[in-house]
Amino acid sequence: MSEDNYDLGETNELSKRQTELSEFLERMFDEVDRPYFISDDACLYDIFAGVDDELSKRCLENYGRNLSQNDFRAPIWKLLDSLYRTSD
Repeated sequence: MSEDNYDLGETNELSKRQTELSEFLERMFDEVDRPYFISDDACLYDIFAGVDDELSKRCLENYGRNLSQNDFRAPIWKLLDSLYRTSD
């Protein structure tokens, strides 16, 4: 039996932000709702199946700002840059 290798997508940008990504997922998603894999091209709509306002409220509580429609469509790594540049 051979091992199959699957190309799930690039993760170079997210690999550079692993600490921020882990913290973001812990803050924003319940454990059972956290994605197993996120590629550099993924946006919030790719990993979140709930109501936008719910996630935006969590963002306000955790990062001090609401999410815009552009935030939901931007690659996760760009969102992380935005959130961590303005938080703390």
